[in-house]
Amino acid sequence: SRGLGDVYKRQPVYLSLKDPLIVGGDKDTFLDYEETYDEENEEYGEPEGLLVEFIDSIREIDGIYHDFNTEGLISEILEEAMDNGGISASDLYNIFKESESVNYATDDDGNIANHEIFREAVERTGWDGLIDNEISRFNMKQIQEGDFHVVAFSPTQIKSVYNKGTWSPN
Repeated sequence: SRGLGDVYKRQPVYLSLKDPLIVGGDKDTFLDYEETYDEENEEYGEPEGLLVEFIDSIREIDGIYHDFNTEGLISEILEEAMDNGGISASDLYNIFKESESVNYATDDDGNIANHEIFREAVERTGWDGLIDNEISRFNMKQIQEGDFHVVAFSPTQIKSVYNKGTWSPN
């Protein structure tokens, strides 16, 4: 979190993530994709796998954001995934970061929304949070080996270790 004078501090917290999407590292989530071919009928079956669920979630978001080329983004994802039986979460995140299909997408207030679209698709697919192990890309001098970012989708999933339950709005 950001402190006084743009000093970044590590925050010790308790987390309750049961099924997070993991970006990068040894446990990088893999979104599988399979499409079987029936040689007798010479046709492909319905695609299956976690990537199909993620793509369905992207399609659910279509129309919420401006200048978002949903089908263009899906084509880029599938192009990467088709020959590999799926795609890693880190490669998927990089597509969201670099694709012109989503980089100009904005919300109703005109804010760039590519990261929010990624987060929303992750949540709609069923993950309860996100663990980003590739934060060295931010080039912040405070980042140390082993640091990572966590995005909890619900405020009930995260609590400061210093929280003694004594906070009151009064």
